[in-house]
Amino acid sequence: MRPVVSVCIPSYNHEQWLGRAIESVLEQSFRDLEIVVVDDGSPDGSLEIARVYERRHPELVRVLTHPGGARRGIGATLNLAIGASRGEYWSALPSDDEFLPDKLAVEVDFLRSHPDVGFVYGYADLIDERGNLLGDRFGIDISSDSRTPLESLIERNAIPAMTVLARRELAQDVGGVDERQAYNDWTLWVKLAAHAGVGFLPRPLARYRLHGANTGIRIDRERNVERALEVALGLQEGAANIGGSLTEARPRALIDLQVGFLRFCQGDLGPARENVRRGFQRDRALGADPRYIGGWLRRRQLEDLHHPELDSRALELGAERVYRRVRAADRLESRIFALWFFELLEDIGFGGLRDPLRPHIAGLQLAAAASRFEHRDQRRANRMALRSLRFDPSLRHVPAVRGQALESLLGRRLRGALGRIARSFRRPPTGGTDRAG
Repeated sequence: MRPVVSVCIPSYNHEQWLGRAIESVLEQSFRDLEIVVVDDGSPDGSLEIARVYERRHPELVRVLTHPGGARRGIGATLNLAIGASRGEYWSALPSDDEFLPDKLAVEVDFLRSHPDVGFVYGYADLIDERGNLLGDRFGIDISSDSRTPLESLIERNAIPAMTVLARRELAQDVGGVDERQAYNDWTLWVKLAAHAGVGFLPRPLARYRLHGANTGIRIDRERNVERALEVALGLQEGAANIGGSLTEARPRALIDLQVGFLRFCQGDLGPARENVRRGFQRDRALGADPRYIGGWLRRRQLEDLHHPELDSRALELGAERVYRRVRAADRLESRIFALWFFELLEDIGFGGLRDPLRPHIAGLQLAAAASRFEHRDQRRANRMALRSLRFDPSLRHVPAVRGQALESLLGRRLRGALGRIARSFRRPPTGGTDRAG
């Protein structure tokens, strides 16, 4: 009989955690499911571990490999798993992560009651190699953003992949994952959001394991920009074939702007200029929307193309020097980008946008200056942050700016006390050996 949910586990070289990943699915309160494990040519004992579970639970677990036991990469592995799955809904679980016990139950209920939603996701808690909670979680709710979920996803990937439950046929209809891209899950979420709604459950649904071999953290900035550009160019070139909302003027224009920003970060100013120009010409309403452009510039200036929650843990894994160098470069180049963009508007025929954008640009420059002075003159940095809010109040959404401004107004001790109170409401308990199930 056809199961309701297919859980696909792409497995590579995680023999010490694969068993726990499979167990976390077997322990689900929702029982109408199948588990499809695809081993991607693991050189360790992962395949035999998967076979053990297949023999124990032949009605639930299937194990596949690429022809000849070859290694084909995560994209090909996921596509093989999607193609072999039979459920109405589909979820992917990396072989070093875990589901929480009611993850599938609450997500199936949500999708059944929201037929217009293509996929739903939630937060992921961070755990260490032994499964201990680290006290942090990641994931951003894009379903309640002032922008559409599609626009939010074009700008950045805010979705913990292991928390997603999607309609399987929709995932197949949009072509699965792009096997050429390193960040292929990001592209998949964009394609799904172009054809259906996005749901969010404000609770942890899975656990993301931090260990020395994670592929999603400690990526140098150059490689991160390269991979993000790979995604943006793929969307730019494939928008017509992807279809849905991705053919509309605003998402297409936003893709052009993103390509322009990433080209700038690579130092390719000619292509960067051309893509910014193309974006404004594709959606000329952008030239009369300084608030939208100001928000986009703010997010570009202050983003570092990393998960800040994960990077904070990467420091503990020995990446402190690299991390600091990356952050310093991001601040510098982002600050220059905002000024370059402002000057470019006149050249591409949208000089009328410059005057209403001036407060946004001034606020961004002060916020950037505050970050540069943070470790040299804290009081000066705090004053700059406070001044930045006077020019652009939307900067209050940036935690670092908000924190510096509060410290300028309240003093460090009171700001610290307020921060601790706020964190106590939004963070899970730290430590312990609590596991799913």
